[in-house]
Formats: sequence, C-alpha cells, structure tokens
Amino acid sequence: MKNLGNLLQKEVRRSDISCRYGGEEFLIVMPGVKADKGRERAERLRRIFGSGKFKHMGVKLNATISLGVAVYPDNGSTWEEVLHAADRAMYAAKAAGKNRARSAGD
Repeated sequence: MKNLGNLLQKEVRRSDISCRYGGEEFLIVMPGVKADKGRERAERLRRIFGSGKFKHMGVKLNATISLGVAVYPDNGSTWEEVLHAADRAMYAAKAAGKNRARSAGD
C-alpha cells in the first residue's frame, strides 16, 4: 500500500485528488479528464506499478493492480453513480484476469 501511495503522490497532477477509499481500494479524481485520457492514465499507472519490485520481510515481490475508470457525466449524473460505475469497471478488470484497466461501458 505504501508503494502505491508513493506512486500516486508522484504521478497524479496537482489538480487531482488521490486517496485510499477502502481496504485495498484507492480513488483518483481527475477533474476535466475525458474517458480516453482517463484510460490512458490508468494504463500508465498500471504499467509503472507493475514494473516495480517490492520487498516485504526480506522477500522480493511483484505486485499488480486492477483499475476501473468512469467519467462524469458519461457514466453517471451524480458522484455516487460515477463511483459505482468505476467500481464495476474495476471488478470487470479483475474478472478478466487482473492487472488490467477497464472503462465503464467496456
């Protein structure tokens, strides 16, 4: 989690908001970003995170992330609807084999 947090601090724009949303879930709010750019940014984060080598208790680990992308107003007219669409997209990425980014509506 710490490595992902560090990555988010380094890779998100100043205008973005990144935070831990749940146990192993993070949220990035990217004002003004359209669906295609959001997907590109998610893929970039996925690649960077997946290329990292992490250590835990002296053991080298490889880690991956699955990401869901949704945008306002295309995927919902409220923040709750957009968040739910992103959550569904993330679970679709996991179901497709993990280590993927999916957009709402894919």
